[in-house]
Amino acid sequence: MPIEADQSSGIDLKTKITLPKADRPALNLLQDVLIQCSKTEPCTWQIRDGVLEVSSKSRLATETMMVVKTIPIDDLLTEIPDYDDPPNLNPGGGQGGGGQSGGIAEFQSRQQRLDELINLLTRTIEPEAWERRGGSWASIQVYQQTLVVRAPRWIQRQIDGFSYRIPTPEGRTARTLRSTGGQIRVEVPLSERMRKQYDQ
Repeated sequence: MPIEADQSSGIDLKTKITLPKADRPALNLLQDVLIQCSKTEPCTWQIRDGVLEVSSKSRLATETMMVVKTIPIDDLLTEIPDYDDPPNLNPGGGQGGGGQSGGIAEFQSRQQRLDELINLLTRTIEPEAWERRGGSWASIQVYQQTLVVRAPRWIQRQIDGFSYRIPTPEGRTARTLRSTGGQIRVEVPLSERMRKQYDQ
């Protein structure tokens, strides 16, 4: 992302970036860049209009960076019955015992489940950003059966990921990206690994 020399926020233009090993997934390289850039101010990344932007979190959380998304929550708030006294099935074919005095464990109210969901989101995803937790970069409200989240793209992507599919290279099967210990690992399907070993 272009940064003017007289701007007070964003990544320092004089920051030296060292990448000793470049033959890794691009997201791992980006993570290394962010670690080095964040020594003076926390940095992150986002994708806007198909362009990868890397800068400080405060720079990417300005008013013009805000987007509003809605998250359907009806399914998330549906509580599955938890029977606390299941019947004792008799393998001999007789009548099963038990279960006569039991019932369904007490449900939480919808409002309690909603409060827990919002607390989970705001506690685990950029806790310092939310207005509910004293921040100023993100807000979350309830409207009918949805959560309305107003936040910069780099926070939105942590909630529901990307809004597009990553294209699969021609002649290759789809890969899976898995995050382990802060690093991204590209997992090749088993069928492709076996075919490669057979060809060798």
